[in-house]
Amino acid sequence: MFFQRYLHIRSLLPTLNFKIKTQLFHFSTKYVSPLNKKSWHLTFEDNFDSINKEKWRLGQPWGYFHEASLHQYHDKNNVISKTGYLYLQGKYNPKEFKLKDSSITIPYSIGLINSDISFM
Repeated sequence: MFFQRYLHIRSLLPTLNFKIKTQLFHFSTKYVSPLNKKSWHLTFEDNFDSINKEKWRLGQPWGYFHEASLHQYHDKNNVISKTGYLYLQGKYNPKEFKLKDSSITIPYSIGLINSDISFM
């Protein structure tokens, strides 16, 4: 009863787990990639200094939006690459589109890249 009323054990678990793990295990801060193994070969890499449009498609092959997901559309302005990082933004930015014989307003724009053109 005491734990149910006064101590929310679920709120303490992440903190306890972190403390126990750091005390019991000494984690190395240096990352060792599995690609250093002799049997592995790098086939695709991008450091995102810029968007290489020969590797990446901005959006999806079917267009700006999909009929099954009418709450978001793909906007190439929400894809930003700088200093080695890729930023895919989501914004409230209503825009009107034609769908069959009517027009619809989709409220959110998202950034999306797709590597399907790299493996054809």
